[in-house]
Amino acid sequence: MNAIVEAIKSNCNVYACTKGLSMLPFIRNGNQVIIQPICAGAVRRGDIVAYTNKGVDQIICHRILIKQGDAFIIKGDACIGGQERIPAENVLGKVICIQKGRRIINLETRFHNFLAPWIACASEHLPLFIFTVGYMMEVFRNPRVFTFKLVY
Repeated sequence: MNAIVEAIKSNCNVYACTKGLSMLPFIRNGNQVIIQPICAGAVRRGDIVAYTNKGVDQIICHRILIKQGDAFIIKGDACIGGQERIPAENVLGKVICIQKGRRIINLETRFHNFLAPWIACASEHLPLFIFTVGYMMEVFRNPRVFTFKLVY
């Protein structure tokens, strides 16, 4: 992780593999993302940022819900609760591209710049809906991962 943080701080784009389900359905476990170094003042509501927390040895990518002075309220799209306040200095960069298999999604297009604040609003006010949609998409995508044994 330290090498990735140093690369971002030295103004290099970083290509990384995601782990976890907190950003379903937009970012899935195993998707590749490109993180572009950016100053915290240049991000806005709806952007997906990469950040670190003290005491946690990982880089987290979540969506900005609210910008509050020198801090951000952020949350994973599929997290039912768990909004988190992070200081601006913890922001390493912005996710500008997602690769899902052979499909590449550029988050810097006009369409995504228009859509991002609406996704942030839905994530903030309808978290159970976003969680359910993300979970169901994963079930249909890979049913063997989410099967469970029924007990009679």
